Amino acid sequence: MSSGNAKTVHYKNDLRRLTVLIGGALAFFGALLVAVVAYAGWSANTTAVVRERQLVENALDQSVSQVLDQQKAIAFWDDAVVAAQRRPIDVEWLETNFGVYFHETYGHDEVIIVDGDNQPIYANINGELSDAGAAYANHRAVFDRIVNEAQGYANDTAAKAAGEAEKLVTDAESYRQQRINEAEGDAARFAKLLGESRKAKDVTERRLYLETMEEVLPRVKKVVIDSSGPKSLMDLGIIRPNP
Repeated sequence: MSSGNAKTVHYKNDLRRLTVLIGGALAFFGALLVAVVAYAGWSANTTAVVRERQLVENALDQSVSQVLDQQKAIAFWDDAVVAAQRRPIDVEWLETNFGVYFHETYGHDEVIIVDGDNQPIYANINGELSDAGAAYANHRAVFDRIVNEAQGYANDTAAKAAGEAEKLVTDAESYRQQRINEAEGDAARFAKLLGESRKAKDVTERRLYLETMEEVLPRVKKVVIDSSGPKSLMDLGIIRPNP
């Protein structure tokens, strides 16, 4: 093979290797680009799903809070509590102040009342008076769970309140006994002082006088006027309050 043919073959081999290398690089970067685009799409979809879920959860939370606020308008009313406990049940009163009110004012489709024994006593479905037992049975699984949770919360709250009340009583009794002990101690000291004063009345009176002066004089501004010399005021700063 001539030298020219050998060079041609060599160049063709180099060109082939270069072509293969470029093709491989293009294929790699193409796959990488597809992966990046796919990941970006998946991330965008995931973010959109999370955002939509948050929006739905916020809407549900607001709806539940709104319903609770609406129920408080009646549930915290003393007359409503008394009427729900009255026997025989005043269905007309409950219908007017619960069923019709909630349906027409707030658009509630179902209004069901249970008593202290967790038994349904009244129901209004779509603005019409209905059988309480049947209305409760239609959603028994949900209502039983809600009632049990409410009962558990009530029992827990009552237990905590009883514990706090017992602690307050104990603290009050302890404080009362402390004040009694202090009063008895003060009375005993006064009685002892009275006995000592009767034994040496002059000494006791003088001691009380000196103790009082020690307490009062440091807070009083004291001056001396010298009548024999120029009329000037001398501040007696000798007696000072104890630091």
